[in-house]
Amino acid sequence: MSGPVQQLGPSQGMVMDFARFADEVDRLVVHRLDHQYLNEILDFAPTAEALAAWTFSTLTESGLSVTSVRLWETPTSYAEVTE
Repeated sequence: MSGPVQQLGPSQGMVMDFARFADEVDRLVVHRLDHQYLNEILDFAPTAEALAAWTFSTLTESGLSVTSVRLWETPTSYAEVTE
């Protein structure tokens, strides 16, 4: 995540409160995909690479200043999308 550090309020000294960020990721990504048959709800092949790109796009289009998304497929394999 990137952006200006908040100067006032409860998020002072942060770009964004991690709890709020986690809530947004849950709402925009996790709740849409969790326990779903991805081939039926997405209009692309749900590879790790494609899911990382979709997640990056979904989060940035919602206004979150995300700079990268890393999606782990296994403990040693991941796909990463950066701006």
